[in-house]
Amino acid sequence: MKNTSLLVALCGVFFLERAAAQTPKADTDKQQLFQSFSVLENDATKIRDKSLREWQGFGDSLVKKAESLITADEKRALQKGVSDCAAKLTSVADMFLKRQSRAIDSARKAFQSQPFSKIKEPAAEFLESEQELLDTFKSELSDMSDVFSDSLYDVAEAMLLAKTEDIDPALLNAEKSNAIAASLADEIPDNAPFPQWSISTTYQGRAYWRGIDQNDQNASSYTDIAYTHPIGLYASIGVTGLFGQSNFFDQLTLSAGYQKAIAEKLTVVLSYSRYFYDQNSVQVRSAYTDNLGATVSYITPIVTPSISFNYLFASGGGDAFLSFLLTRSFFIDDVLGGTISIDPSASLDFGTLQSITQRATVIQQRNQLPRVQPTARIDSRFVITNYNLSLGVSYLVGIFAFTPELSLTVPVNVSTVTIVNPLRPSQTRTERVETPPAFFLTISAGVMF
Repeated sequence: MKNTSLLVALCGVFFLERAAAQTPKADTDKQQLFQSFSVLENDATKIRDKSLREWQGFGDSLVKKAESLITADEKRALQKGVSDCAAKLTSVADMFLKRQSRAIDSARKAFQSQPFSKIKEPAAEFLESEQELLDTFKSELSDMSDVFSDSLYDVAEAMLLAKTEDIDPALLNAEKSNAIAASLADEIPDNAPFPQWSISTTYQGRAYWRGIDQNDQNASSYTDIAYTHPIGLYASIGVTGLFGQSNFFDQLTLSAGYQKAIAEKLTVVLSYSRYFYDQNSVQVRSAYTDNLGATVSYITPIVTPSISFNYLFASGGGDAFLSFLLTRSFFIDDVLGGTISIDPSASLDFGTLQSITQRATVIQQRNQLPRVQPTARIDSRFVITNYNLSLGVSYLVGIFAFTPELSLTVPVNVSTVTIVNPLRPSQTRTERVETPPAFFLTISAGVMF
């Protein structure tokens, strides 16, 4: 099965924050997709129930017709044959229903956190594959019933012949029945295939985020390999390269986590990332060595809010972030065999920022002149940090995806450092640390299999 979804969303750490981004139309389309899953399950249950009702009706009719010509023991034996065949049909049908349920549950988890534009093609392929399996299940169950019917007729006929020819017939050909069930089981795969591996590379015209905030006006690249299990566990390894410096390879990132979709609209992500820096990297002494994070996103028809918590082990500190994303997708189908998705979006970000106050305290010592000892107080504030606008265009064909995106980020994350000298109050000053607006291009390309 071709798989063309999920792969933009798995490009580096960005997929954690945008996993739940949907449009109102896409949200409706996704609900219809999940309704199609329920229809498949209901159809399979109806096929099983109908087959069992028809079989039981056939068996009861046969026993009723033959009971006046056979003994009580032969009647019980014939009834046991009907019951044994019904058990075989039930066992095979239940096996198919369990397989189908596992496959659909895995599909829901795999598709839930992704934009509908990214799952449109693989979802259609999945539904087509499941429909083919359902048709095969219906056909094979009908064939089994026909074989069992012939066998039961043979048993009833043998009973009648035994009255005159003293033949001791087999009640049921068990080996034949088992072979039929095993043959049907072989036709039904244990699990439907899902996209699990992705390889992607991203070029960003301005180094806005590479594990830590590091605005240096230079471009960066991020290449990663990621694996996602259908139950929601994922792991990735990525390499960051920085343009404009002597050592291009700057950072290695190992990430792992778990993603769970709840009630189709709520997504919870738990993640852990470990950063390793090149010995010549400016980040080699950074406190950002490992990060434990949690993100909760909720899809609404208008905006998708998400809240994140991050804890840095090296510094022993944590941060909280809240974002509101508004996006809408427009699709152009059948473009050179692929699909184009145009995704304009706007977002507002909040987060915790540190405000540092340095105060010089006068210390009076006996027989000595007063001296000044600096102290610092760090306050954490939760404020608006960024306004963001972006326009992305994704081209999906087969298992490949290519996505250029223009972004404008307007930081309002102004940190302040206030220096107070009680001996010279007129020299008290406040320094502002802020980042200018950033307009940059991001280009991502990848493959999923």
